[in-house]
Amino acid sequence: MAALTFGLGTSPAYAKLHMYAHKAGVSKEVWDTEEKLCIQAGKDAGKNPGVSNPYNPVTQSTAAGAAGASFAAGFMNGILRRKAMYATYYGCLKAHGYVQRNLPEEQYQQYKKLKGAERDTRLYELTSADNTTDPVVPEDEYD
Repeated sequence: MAALTFGLGTSPAYAKLHMYAHKAGVSKEVWDTEEKLCIQAGKDAGKNPGVSNPYNPVTQSTAAGAAGASFAAGFMNGILRRKAMYATYYGCLKAHGYVQRNLPEEQYQQYKKLKGAERDTRLYELTSADNTTDPVVPEDEYD
């Protein structure tokens, strides 16, 4: 499932963060729809990171879009594309009412061992849990 590319992974800047999106009580159908929308928005932003998009506030002004587009040349293009992709993905989820939570290391190691449908089911259980004690990740740590 493409969701796992974004849905639960280690943040490179903060190696101990294993983030997942959380929205208490969200139905499986709504989660699947909203996550697919956000993944596509992230992919689209990654193709052209300087273009304005509604989920990434950095690209909301003409000057920022122009600066972003010119900055994306050469070596920096890959880094900029990745940042645009993830900023858009997380912004999209936030716009749909999700928060990013950190899965503790021990639980993350158990999650990594799961495969296929079992892994997808566990991600949905985390995403939709009514009660969770997993801490909310501040937005400045999303990278």
